[in-house]
Amino acid sequence: YRGRGPIQLTGKDNYWKFASEFFDDPETVMDDPDLVTDDVSTSLYSALWFWNKNNLNKEADAGDIKTMTRVINGGYLGLEDRISHYNHALHILES
Repeated sequence: YRGRGPIQLTGKDNYWKFASEFFDDPETVMDDPDLVTDDVSTSLYSALWFWNKNNLNKEADAGDIKTMTRVINGGYLGLEDRISHYNHALHILES
């Protein structure tokens, strides 16, 4: 149950919780976890599910990239790059 989808859903437990909420039969995803990559709807729903379950709107609204990185990645690997991209996007949007 490696990382798949836009937010890189990982771990058997997360796959099961996601699949239980979006599929009548969660074994559909458990038997074929590549659905989280290969099926566009499933892929996007997995990211939205993770985002909502972890209340990431709060951190996004506050611009708290550090907390969002920790929640999504479990650590801070790539934090400086993420902050740089975030600031660049803000600059473009404000122009």
